[in-house]
Amino acid sequence: MNVPVIKQKEIDDCRTQEERNRLGQFSTPFDLARDIVKHSLHFHGNRDICFLEPALGTGVFFGAIEAGADKERIKQASGIELDAGYSSIASELWPDAPFRVINQNFLDFTKLPENRGTFSLLCTDPPYVRHHHIPSAVKSVLQGRVRSELGLNPSGLSGLYVYFILLSHHLLAPNAVASWLIPSEFLSVNYGRVLREYLLRRVTLTHIHQFDPADVQFNDAMEELLDCLNNLKKQVLINGGRTYGGGLHKLEPSELASLPMPRLPEWLQTPKQAELIFS
Repeated sequence: MNVPVIKQKEIDDCRTQEERNRLGQFSTPFDLARDIVKHSLHFHGNRDICFLEPALGTGVFFGAIEAGADKERIKQASGIELDAGYSSIASELWPDAPFRVINQNFLDFTKLPENRGTFSLLCTDPPYVRHHHIPSAVKSVLQGRVRSELGLNPSGLSGLYVYFILLSHHLLAPNAVASWLIPSEFLSVNYGRVLREYLLRRVTLTHIHQFDPADVQFNDAMEELLDCLNNLKKQVLINGGRTYGGGLHKLEPSELASLPMPRLPEWLQTPKQAELIFS
């Protein structure tokens, strides 16, 4: 097992399941993080890398980018982590440049002018925090920021991951690549409409992959969630592919964009229907 994963599990084991659900703290398996980074680098190309991880934990995605890319290409790698316990361990594991661990609320990090347009590659498994765990005052501020910065109107039922995606938009450099591992609920629920609109209208959605619920990715995550990887580029053009099934390691690079991206109404298909249509 990867060292950051071991360290994160040690902290996880000291917390109740209720605490972790409230904070959205579910560890990403290293093999999955490595596959996501490899998948993302396919779209990123051979450019220099300015890497961002908005929910670092103890650094699983740092390990994945270190393993997957030539170190001389990584000009900076910034990991944002709100939890002091996780960030303290990450700082010990990743003390040297180009890696930088920042103990801060990512949504505050997105407000800093010096971070705008900085990052060429973002890979993360953002915290899955349901709307009722977000204080009303905080939710109101986040909704206002999204309306002001993107002209979009998120529902009050939106989970925290929706705000992570939308408010990271201005951190991305032109043609930056971002990969988000999120619950696939946004494909069908009403409060996912703002995210569907963003992905289809404001960026290039290069690829979407739905994991088969029988192919377990997270041992401790809520079983009703079918995880979905969304890969996008920061430019306005809809052009990409969709796949469904097992892990990304089962896909060859030539297959990543080989399937047609569905129109918005087709996103409302059930996972079984999606398998029939897109596999």
